[in-house]
Amino acid sequence: MASCTVFWRKSCFNGNRFLEDLSYAEEWELYTRMVSSGLSGVMISNVLYYNRKHAESNTGKYCAGDLKMKRAKARAILSLWNHFIESKLMTFKLKRYLINMSYSFFRIYFSK
Repeated sequence: MASCTVFWRKSCFNGNRFLEDLSYAEEWELYTRMVSSGLSGVMISNVLYYNRKHAESNTGKYCAGDLKMKRAKARAILSLWNHFIESKLMTFKLKRYLINMSYSFFRIYFSK
């Protein structure tokens, strides 16, 4: 999901901020925290912008296997893991989903 896809009320960002050290998956991480905290945004079906992806974008680099982008995704997964535990929202299914999703990221993140 691109960051421009959802409209949020300004109040949704009170206490919710992007993790500035993430170069990839920062929207996914923030929006997951926000939605899991009970906040909601609005999506509409009208096309208001076109998202361009290219090899030099963060998404392009991630898809090409860039280690910095892969490590950023791993940090985003770890952040959400901690958020769900601290918020007492961690369920068996959620834990299984995050583990399955993150297996390769953790191997890359913790490798030298």
